[in-house]
This record gives sequence, structure tokens and C-alpha cells, in this order.
Amino acid sequence: YGVWYSQQERLLRLYPRDAVAEPSYVGWNTIRLHEIRVGDGDATLFAFDMYVSAERLPAMFDLGASVNVMNRQGARKLDVIVRKPDRQPDIYGVAGSTEVLSVIRIWQLQINRTRWRNKEFLVGEFPVFEMLDVSGDPMAIVGTDFFGHRDFIIDFPRRRLLIKSR
Repeated sequence: YGVWYSQQERLLRLYPRDAVAEPSYVGWNTIRLHEIRVGDGDATLFAFDMYVSAERLPAMFDLGASVNVMNRQGARKLDVIVRKPDRQPDIYGVAGSTEVLSVIRIWQLQINRTRWRNKEFLVGEFPVFEMLDVSGDPMAIVGTDFFGHRDFIIDFPRRRLLIKSR
């Protein structure tokens, strides 16, 4: 199936797999998704690669996330010094609250051929990374707001994310 998220309507639609079967669509950018095995290998999540300068950072997509987060290992890979912010924000999720270790702003990052500017990530030891058994690996999770006002389609059968061009 395909999952279409409309930013304007804040609405999620499910489509049969053949509804998004074309190899490409005019006005949409394609981001390749790759599998990440989690836990004991029985579960698979889809991720994409973000590049900050020349550094590759795997990122998972979370439709329920309202912010972008990164683990400490991801920040280290990007040579970011993790310092506590002036204010002590906490993030609340299904696993409780987590202290934010740092707030970083990435001025430019690239996913495939698409460049994104001025994206904020909260850095912390978020329980979700441990629950997914990726806490020791550099990793980020992006929420729906990452894409700004662009609609997107997750095409699971073809392992791709389609993002509406501006």
C-alpha cells in the first residue's frame, strides 16, 4: 500500500499499491528507502540517508513525531559538540520523558538530490533508539514537520518516499 500525507489537510490516506506504481511522477522527488533490521532481526523499518557536509546519517521517518530528534552518536558523527541548552526542555513520548542534551540547527542537509535548509534537531538519549535496538548507531528520526508544507507519499512496496516539489 501507499501512504499519502497532506500537509495542508493534516490528513493521512491509504492507497492500494498499484495506485502509486509509476516509476516517477512529475512534480515529485523520489527518496530511496532502505531496510534497517531492529531487535533480533524479526522487525524491519524503512530509513533514508541524510547527508550533512559529507557525513551520512541514517534517518527514520515517524508520522507521529512533532519534532526531529537525533541520538548522541549521530551528533558526534556530525562533529557537533553536545552541550546542554540554556533552558532544560524535556521531550515526552510513549516511553516517558527524556532530557534534551542539545538543540542543533543544521543549515543545510541533503537527501538524494533534494536540499533542506535550517532544520532543527533535538539531541538526547531518547528511549525510542534503545527500543529499536539502534542506540549505539548514529541515527535520527524526522517528523512530518521536517517536510514543511510539502505533501509526501510513502510507497512501501517500491521502497521510496515521494515528496511534492515546491
